[in-house]
Amino acid sequence: MMRVSRDSSRGEHPKWATPGQHTSPADLVDVPNQVCQAGHMTATALRVRARLGLRRDLPAPAQRRAIREASGLSQGELAQAIGVTRQAVSHWEAGTRTPQGVLLERYVTAMRTLREEA
Repeated sequence: MMRVSRDSSRGEHPKWATPGQHTSPADLVDVPNQVCQAGHMTATALRVRARLGLRRDLPAPAQRRAIREASGLSQGELAQAIGVTRQAVSHWEAGTRTPQGVLLERYVTAMRTLREEA
């Protein structure tokens, strides 16, 4: 996370805080998706990386159906376990839609579990 200095009283645009520059904590704002001085990612960057990791772990549509069928589950049974409708699972397996947010997490977890159990 990089720190930038901003003079909020005059509404100026942020300026990079240079090493040794004295600014009060109230004058500093965080720039998202940057690395801080200690080398840690911001919370936003970590969430983005986690979401990208989930997307990478999501099998291709044809593989999704094959994984589910190999486990012996119907679309309705998988849907009930995830908390969605059978039609949602059907769309995901056809590739016409992609799960989002918490449903992406649940679906990827279900796919991993089914793959491990097969």
